[in-house]
Amino acid sequence: MLDQLTLDDFKNHHGKSFTIEGRGGSVEMTLLDARLSPFPSVFPNRRRAFALLFVAPKDPPLGNEMYNIRHPAKTVLEGVY
Repeated sequence: MLDQLTLDDFKNHHGKSFTIEGRGGSVEMTLLDARLSPFPSVFPNRRRAFALLFVAPKDPPLGNEMYNIRHPAKTVLEGVY
């Protein structure tokens, strides 16, 4: 499913809460920004890369691991790095 997501899946969710789930439990976070990459895709028929910026509480700290993210309209996005 991750390979099918586009900026359009997030652009109307600024300021909305998402839940990130990892080994240490779950944390609520808020989407601050969603923007297209300034670089074109090197593969002709692939979606354009995009970045998401979230704000989350300082505690618990989130380490480098794979997380599941609960999206308000897309249910669960599994295996987000």
